[in-house]
Amino acid sequence: MSYELKSDEKLSDGLRRIVRKQIDKALENLRPTVRSKDVAIHEARVCIKKIRAILLLSKHSVGNDIFDLEDTAYRDAAKALSGVRDSAAMLEILEQLIEHFSETLARDVFATVKLL
Repeated sequence: MSYELKSDEKLSDGLRRIVRKQIDKALENLRPTVRSKDVAIHEARVCIKKIRAILLLSKHSVGNDIFDLEDTAYRDAAKALSGVRDSAAMLEILEQLIEHFSETLARDVFATVKLL
């Protein structure tokens, strides 16, 4: 992915192009695939961080109101993804606990925790 301005491109147009590519890449990462959901979420969050960095660099140009609106939207999107990531991590840890204690505890001892 090129982060360079094209020779006939204004800075504002180049930044819009780069942000759109990052949005497309984030959405592509979030499509259901056979690869790891953890990796997909991580990569989507990286795209959002890049977008927020561009917003911060262009804050003076876009103005505080637009910056605040856009930054809040992307921050909230990243926060929602981190919630999904955290839930997946907790389930993984729970599975490891079940496996670790499989000889000493009944297999369904954590069943009520999984339902939450």
